[in-house]
Amino acid sequence: LQDWKDGVCVTKVMLSKAVEHCQQLERFLGDALEGDHFVPRLGGGAVASFQQHVQWSTIFSMVNSDLKACWAACDMQSYMIDQEGKSVTMATAVADVNEPDCPLVYVSPGFETLTGYQAGFAQGRNCRFLQPNQKDRNEAFNGPELRRMRAFCTQQRTGQIFVLLLNESRTGEPFWNLLFMKHLRLNSNQHYIFGLQTNIELQKNA
Repeated sequence: LQDWKDGVCVTKVMLSKAVEHCQQLERFLGDALEGDHFVPRLGGGAVASFQQHVQWSTIFSMVNSDLKACWAACDMQSYMIDQEGKSVTMATAVADVNEPDCPLVYVSPGFETLTGYQAGFAQGRNCRFLQPNQKDRNEAFNGPELRRMRAFCTQQRTGQIFVLLLNESRTGEPFWNLLFMKHLRLNSNQHYIFGLQTNIELQKNA
């Protein structure tokens, strides 16, 4: 370590590289903790690929009947109103099953309004940031449903499922989320899960 190269001590070069790597790690992990949940943004590339290659017409053709059924079952007066005073009709999301940690690659404006999490934060991360930030509370309310959902995502890999979860908004407000999820295989390389979220408190109180 005491060798010199071009007049620069190797020890100083190594220290400089270590500092650079630590700074990169800090930027990567800076917003990776949401309460007790570790949700690093691992899916940035998957988000870009989804935006570039996926045809929404194909997705809608596969979920059209499901959306119509959910629409028919909802109280039309209970939909959320966004910050501009516009009615938000659907809170939807898409996750990439083939990527590590199953990151969200799309969230709708309705998702942003329902959860308070903007697309810039949510996309590229696993959706567990919506779960209660305290681990014990999350397990008490959601434990069995989380295990059903995990099996659906990682083992079943086909079909559809409904789960009822206690979620928390970005501001910490709890709400009951009736979540519909469906596996979508667009081709041999593109496998997604389509999700439709409904705040059942809004439905009940309408």
